[in-house]
Amino acid sequence: MVDTIGFVILDAVGITAVTATTASIIGTAVILATTVGLQYLLGQPSARDLPKASNGHQPLRQPIPPHIYAYGRVRLAGYYALFEVRNGAAFTIQALHKGQICRFLKVYLHDDEANVLPDSSVTGAVGTSDFRYSAGADPSSGGHPPIVIEYRIGHATETGYDRPVQAMPDIWTYSHRGDGIASLFMSAGPVRAENFSAVYPQGLPQPSALADWLPVWDPRVPGQDPDNIATLGPSYNPVLQAIDFVTNAAHGLGFDRAACIAPVLDALMTEASICDELVGRRDGATEPRYQASGSWNSETEPAAVLDGIMAACDGWYTFNGDGTLSIKVGKYREPRVTLPQRHILALSVDNGIEDESSVNTLEWNFTDPDNKYKSSPGLAWRDETAIFESGRSRSQTIDLTWVQSHAQGRRLMKRKIAQINPRRKGTITTTLYGIAALGERWVRIQDDRHPDLADTIVQIGKAVIDISAARLTFEWITVNTNEIDAWDPGTEEGMQPTTGDDNPGDTLPVPQHLAGTAAGGTITLTFDDPARADVTYVVQFRIGAGAWVQTPSGSASSNGTTVTLVVSGFSTGHTYELQVATQRSLGVLSAWSSSVIVAV
Repeated sequence: MVDTIGFVILDAVGITAVTATTASIIGTAVILATTVGLQYLLGQPSARDLPKASNGHQPLRQPIPPHIYAYGRVRLAGYYALFEVRNGAAFTIQALHKGQICRFLKVYLHDDEANVLPDSSVTGAVGTSDFRYSAGADPSSGGHPPIVIEYRIGHATETGYDRPVQAMPDIWTYSHRGDGIASLFMSAGPVRAENFSAVYPQGLPQPSALADWLPVWDPRVPGQDPDNIATLGPSYNPVLQAIDFVTNAAHGLGFDRAACIAPVLDALMTEASICDELVGRRDGATEPRYQASGSWNSETEPAAVLDGIMAACDGWYTFNGDGTLSIKVGKYREPRVTLPQRHILALSVDNGIEDESSVNTLEWNFTDPDNKYKSSPGLAWRDETAIFESGRSRSQTIDLTWVQSHAQGRRLMKRKIAQINPRRKGTITTTLYGIAALGERWVRIQDDRHPDLADTIVQIGKAVIDISAARLTFEWITVNTNEIDAWDPGTEEGMQPTTGDDNPGDTLPVPQHLAGTAAGGTITLTFDDPARADVTYVVQFRIGAGAWVQTPSGSASSNGTTVTLVVSGFSTGHTYELQVATQRSLGVLSAWSSSVIVAV
């Protein structure tokens, strides 16, 4: 049957020199294109079941979690594979990603970027002046960091984590390797009760990782082998990601690369290179025309993954008549296919969009690296002329989860609103000659039965193939070839809405010019008044090189210039080294002051 369908189609378009193998390929492509499972390949991009950017920021618990995958640069927390407390210390392992990844870049604890030393110890939070996650807030730690982070990139045979094996050999062994899983280990050590809120202000830290995830084949790079992961690297190119997803059996559709990619590789690389073209930004810098980064899991519909990738590049994708993949990204090219009147069986035309169905405002959001890879609103795209004429704003919201540039999002919104509100749209029914248009985004219609379509360029949408009637029906919209790629970053990019840091930390003043005197067992300390009514004071002291001991400040008073602290309980005959810190609510401390030496 497949061969027969293929011969019928080839005969209809005037091709007679053909083998049974070729006819079988074309017949199979047509059957696949009309099945429910692959219908999305002929559709328009839409967001369906894609994880939100914020979904990857907190680790989840699930007995049998789905596999997680990601292209480009994404922040993920994954699922807990281990969550145990032993001797006051917490031990966690998170399964982040199925399959070997490229590299880890950053670790977040809650929304704080962590300072991670080469030995994987966490020494605090980047950009804060308090003691979150730092041993400095707890002298009893002996200088040992309370948090240790380790990670694995997901080799086929991985290396187990030492610390949980040593801490709980009864339930965790070196056989718990996590082969083929990129993972993150954290141990959070105990601290004294009075210092807990300073070290762990939000309770037990919830780690997440920023990484370059799946390695992707770039045929333009010499030496890369799609079957040798060691030769591959990360990619933010939407076309390369789509090729990988369509052909990779581990995390994608698993189509035969030799059949659906190799014959059209040059054409696909043209689209990939268009994505890499540099375009200007409002600030005078440049960026690639289209980039994409995003994640999904094994329960996500494949259509949603491709939709997310294509939405990042105004992409259009389908199968050609011979079963090869066709992708056309958002940059107009002259049509290669013309549908002449003799092959057009029917034509319907809608002039414009009804006012109640029109859209003149596009609200949208994207994943913002400057907001810790959270979803952030973009500057809405408004058609002010249409708003004035209709007397009201009619909005639609677009989710650009895979876009991480505000400038890119604005360019996409201009293209999107033109597609939503075309000057004309309709359907066209052709003979099987129309099979030639299956892999084309833009085609030329020549039909003088309608004055506006005598010689018009349109963008092809959804296609339906009726084999029994030997005809194809396409949805189409008109294209303004003079405006589709026009872009002025100075007037059209606009300013990105501001997003505040939701956990900035409190910059507490450090006591200055500390001095001290002793009388009996009492020490009186003085220092400059920081003029902060919301703080109290903590004193720590030691004898010689002994351990530091903290004590409440005792009696505190101020004359508006100098703070005086009176602390009692010291033993006569000793010399003490003392320091003072300011403290706000929840026990968060400033850095300690310089020392003062007092003999009692």
